[in-house]
Amino acid sequence: MARDSPCAEAGTQPLTMSLVNENIRLLGSPWVRTVFNISFPSLMDILPGAHNTIFENFKELQSIIRMTFTKHKKELDVNDQRNLVDAFLAKQQEGKQESSQYYHNENLTVLVADLFGAGMETTATTLRWALLLMIKYPEVQEKVHNEFDKVIGSAQVQMEHRKQMPYTDAVVHEIQRFGDIAPTTVPHVASQDVTFRGFFIPKKFGPHL
Repeated sequence: MARDSPCAEAGTQPLTMSLVNENIRLLGSPWVRTVFNISFPSLMDILPGAHNTIFENFKELQSIIRMTFTKHKKELDVNDQRNLVDAFLAKQQEGKQESSQYYHNENLTVLVADLFGAGMETTATTLRWALLLMIKYPEVQEKVHNEFDKVIGSAQVQMEHRKQMPYTDAVVHEIQRFGDIAPTTVPHVASQDVTFRGFFIPKKFGPHL
């Protein structure tokens, strides 16, 4: 079981979260939303603006992550895996075909970056907005509390409980909508020609997904 954060070295975790927080804030700006929705990479390369800061922050984040797992690789003990990075690196050393096909350094870098951007930051932001809105709307807080007491009580929370808690589920979604937790998606491109539900998407085309 993981005992440490993937980037738990002294000084790196606050910096990584600072970079991610700034990127999320900039993604919500009108300029970045406009540029990303245009979705012309050639224009994004030449236009000035906050989107360039996002790209630089992401490069720095990836550099920190690579530095971290390079250190982990030197200290790796496959019989005492401390966290996700150790588990991934252990898979690399198995010598199987999938080890080189899936468990390579580029995938590890993107995986850890996703955990910070799409996991820790969005969860923390959702909780901050939830605390604020629960204070402002105590009647909603009471209904959520009552549903927790009725469905969960003193038991350990399980994923199965979600289906039995429609009010709480709706409140969480409304918090994320109201707080604009993920203001825009990240541009994507197709790695190869693909037909999806009758629509042809050519290689390197960049729709917003």
